[in-house]
Amino acid sequence: GVWYYSAVLTAAATICLIAVFSQYRSTYADNQGVVISKRAQVYNLPSENSGYAGLKLRYGEKVSIEEERPDWIRIKAENVEGWVPAAEVAAIWGNATAAELDKICR
Repeated sequence: GVWYYSAVLTAAATICLIAVFSQYRSTYADNQGVVISKRAQVYNLPSENSGYAGLKLRYGEKVSIEEERPDWIRIKAENVEGWVPAAEVAAIWGNATAAELDKICR
């Protein structure tokens, strides 16, 4: 009876802790991305009517993903910070090298 439920709860809690630790230790860097369009215009707000925040980002340029919305991603790059359409940036794993980024962008 009671010992069975206690064992099930203990096993479930253990599995949850292992899953959380595994995600924490993974090499996925959820805050890094790469531009996958030819030229990604950066906007001040998540709207094409908001005005431009600065330079266009080039294909293959590495960015930091600061915030995500369904159709927009707020990024920070070396020379600009703002919003780009979500379809123009892809998240990358770990600290990708230039060769790895080239494979992602092809």
